[in-house]
Amino acid sequence: MDIPFGLQDLITNRDLNNKISHPLFIFKNQTRRSINAHSFDQRIRLFEEHNLSKPQFWQLGSKRRSDDVGIVQENQLPREIVLATIMLLGGTPVVLYGEEIGLNQKSFPLMPWKSAGEYRGFSSCSVNSTNNCKSFISSLQTRNPTTSVKRQEALGGKSKDSLLTVYRHLSKLREYESFQFGLLEYGYDSSSNIFWFIREAPGHRGYVTVLNLNQDPDEIAHISLYDLSKTDVPSRVHYEYQWPKAHLPTSREAHIDSDNLFIHSQSVNIFWWGAKLQKPNIFFKTAKEHSQNH
Repeated sequence: MDIPFGLQDLITNRDLNNKISHPLFIFKNQTRRSINAHSFDQRIRLFEEHNLSKPQFWQLGSKRRSDDVGIVQENQLPREIVLATIMLLGGTPVVLYGEEIGLNQKSFPLMPWKSAGEYRGFSSCSVNSTNNCKSFISSLQTRNPTTSVKRQEALGGKSKDSLLTVYRHLSKLREYESFQFGLLEYGYDSSSNIFWFIREAPGHRGYVTVLNLNQDPDEIAHISLYDLSKTDVPSRVHYEYQWPKAHLPTSREAHIDSDNLFIHSQSVNIFWWGAKLQKPNIFFKTAKEHSQNH
């Protein structure tokens, strides 16, 4: 098991044996079904319905542990969507070395800091270096990487060119109270292939993350997020973040009608609203009781 730096003392062998660190997707055989809003929901709901221990750590799904990254790619689910989910759901995200820039090497990867050079800026080791240096470098996968930190930080490209930019934005969002200890509410809509989840802490801004998992680039979902969430999401929200492109007003002062939204395919959409007068758990319970009685 590959343990991320800084977590060696936090994740014990007992934790690993109890499997509290879970890849977002697990396939027990070679049958690789399409990943859609329903399967997204079922994967998370599994821990509640079957009395399994809820994961304390969500993992992007590294090839260094399993073939989950390959599975995600084959089903055309962007890494950015998986990353947004594990970074913003409850629990602690586990992002292994190099995954923040989309590094694909299976094991012992070389971190490419720049796009050129013998070792892409990872090491100054050369033909005149010591044997220890050469031995260490030879243990790494040094074949040409498809990306580098410098390339991901380059200006003028498209948002799809930089997973690192997405990772940094999501890391900032995790500093907010609702993502640190807020309640989690989630759901999906099969007809539009939309999966959404809410994070909200009492007395703090609430956030909803909306994922359109439709693979057809021309299939834009027209939804009422207000209705889908059974009014857990207020009718007026504000823009926080969209990937790969912002299609809505980005001013934080502008109000967005959650009852009438276009959500583009293969996209991440995050909205926020001000602190509610009611505590979120009471608000969720009241809304659900109201919907069941009508």
